[in-house]
Amino acid sequence: MTKSQFWVLMGLILLNTNIYSLSYFEPAFDSKQTQFIIDSNVNIRDKPSIQANILGKLQKGDPVKIINKTEIKIVSEQISDWFYEVETPKGNGYVFGGFISDFSKEIESSGKKYTLFSKQYNISIAYPDKINSTAFDSVYSKLSEDDRELIKRWYTEDNQFYTNYYQIENLDQAVSLDKIISKYFNSTDKNRKIDFSKLKLLAKSNKGIIETEYLPNKIKKLKVYENAFDNVTIISIHQVSIGEAEINDDELLYVIENNQFTRKRRLSYYSQSGIYQGLNKFVFPNDIGGKKNTIIIKGENLTGNTVDITYQLELVWNGKDFIEKK
Repeated sequence: MTKSQFWVLMGLILLNTNIYSLSYFEPAFDSKQTQFIIDSNVNIRDKPSIQANILGKLQKGDPVKIINKTEIKIVSEQISDWFYEVETPKGNGYVFGGFISDFSKEIESSGKKYTLFSKQYNISIAYPDKINSTAFDSVYSKLSEDDRELIKRWYTEDNQFYTNYYQIENLDQAVSLDKIISKYFNSTDKNRKIDFSKLKLLAKSNKGIIETEYLPNKIKKLKVYENAFDNVTIISIHQVSIGEAEINDDELLYVIENNQFTRKRRLSYYSQSGIYQGLNKFVFPNDIGGKKNTIIIKGENLTGNTVDITYQLELVWNGKDFIEKK
């Protein structure tokens, strides 16, 4: 990859990172496809308003069918979304879209059946580049221990902002920091922005519901590989993470085992640290030239624009894990 090709790639990554204020990719709901509630005690209302009468409550994993998207948009629990008219087992009504999945699929893995469903968000939070030292000192003593630890993650001793994306552990942490800055420092000079994605992934079976969350810079795609590997369905999360001096374009491979999501492999399409780069191409079983139970990897490592190493290897699924075969 030449230097110019690298910056073209970076431009494509950044241009494709939609920026919203605590909002998400608007899903293209299919009215024929059943979606699912992703939280507990979600209200069904008789009108698209938070002041409307509550007709009942839906629980995590309850199915819903989208009848219509209204023009009423609100912010609830830091999420901006519309009300949707829905059909549910507890009757028809209106539900806030932030609690409705935007992807669902019936899968079978290790001989067990699951309903896989997820919700994807894009998030942007702004921060001031520097906090006034006097203001910082006066506020610091008022903060809880957790908030102090949070502030110390993001500001140096001279109150200069610094971060890399790997310091963000979860959405609640980012929202908490945003609230602290807004409440205590009243800064209008929020000239730093952090953009990242959130994916809430859930699976329902006769044993209940399991779930997990991911928070990279950008989630590019959620994919499901069925009938490609023996006795298992692979769930893939394609993500991009950008740090101060690092870029990673990865595909994380998960399975459901022991009633939980377990990560089996991290496949790196592109990684960059300083002048060092790595490029990989992956051939899955259902791709042209693919092999059953096998992921073929063709890659090269570069220093600057110079290719140091080219290689090819295979990851073979043995029924429990991927085994590397050179």
